Amino acid sequence: MPDKVIAYIDGGSRGNPGPAAAGFILTDPAGARLQAGAVFLGRATNNTAEYTAIVKALEAAKRIGAEELTVFSDSELLVK
Repeated sequence: MPDKVIAYIDGGSRGNPGPAAAGFILTDPAGARLQAGAVFLGRATNNTAEYTAIVKALEAAKRIGAEELTVFSDSELLVK
């Protein structure tokens, strides 16, 4: 597996709280898909969904042996 991995993550809820889900995709720097995942969270807030997405992406990156991870997210809470 590549040392450098890129994660694209997102989480959301319909209502806050409401039915929520989180997902991620890991790619190599050229854009080839390495791994992806999604989880339904039941009733949760959008922030819980965003945090879950980054945790799941970090866990997956560790499993594949990533040495460096760049994360892209639309969550201002996470990127600050």
